[in-house]
Amino acid sequence: YDRALAVADSPADEVCMAMRNKGKALIAAGDWDGALANYRSAISRFPGDREFLAMKANCHFRRFEFSDAAGALAAALADSPQNPALICRIADINFCRGRSLESFLCMNHAFSMFQPSTAWQSRRLQVLSYCDQATAGRILEETVQWGQAMTGASRELDAEISFSSTPSLKVGVLCSSLARRGLGDWLPNCLASPELREIEWVVYCDQPVTVEAQEGLARSGCALIETGQLSDKGLASLIQSHGLSVLI
Repeated sequence: YDRALAVADSPADEVCMAMRNKGKALIAAGDWDGALANYRSAISRFPGDREFLAMKANCHFRRFEFSDAAGALAAALADSPQNPALICRIADINFCRGRSLESFLCMNHAFSMFQPSTAWQSRRLQVLSYCDQATAGRILEETVQWGQAMTGASRELDAEISFSSTPSLKVGVLCSSLARRGLGDWLPNCLASPELREIEWVVYCDQPVTVEAQEGLARSGCALIETGQLSDKGLASLIQSHGLSVLI
């Protein structure tokens, strides 16, 4: 590609293609510095090119230069202000640099323009859980709405799955602490909801759990196991011995 770019009087579209492909080759080789230099050169020759700006942002992101990554995407967005994919990427970068509320608002704006994927919806709930303004009730409400939407979308698939050999599901929840982000407040209420009563729940938690959270989990029929004293191997063996259907 360097040889192609050295050819004098090459048509602009061929130069553009060579610079795109050179950047991809450098990324494939793990040369993020070289790729970034290539995209900077490309943007100087093709100002405002959305793909070059997006790839430059990706290079900055991989180097943990989040502000520069956000700036490159903002420049791309100026040329395409109604592009929800770019807005979601800006939201993701804002979240990585600790701006949870900005990230959440970006996602809300993007979601108003298109039907987001399951992965992006899940990411939005994760971002919400880090927003200081979000209450445990708000997180629970939005999680339930997301779960109901997912259930509706997957009914046809569920109809094809037979659980005749496994009459009930056993689901484990593995966490470091129930105190973080109000998990101990809303998890017991979530597990106690009528539609989840057929599931057998087990919570594995590394750190001590408050009496209130213990009582709430007990009322919801959920078993609690404190695992802080176990080694990684011991924890893995314990979980495996319980024969879970799903581990979260």
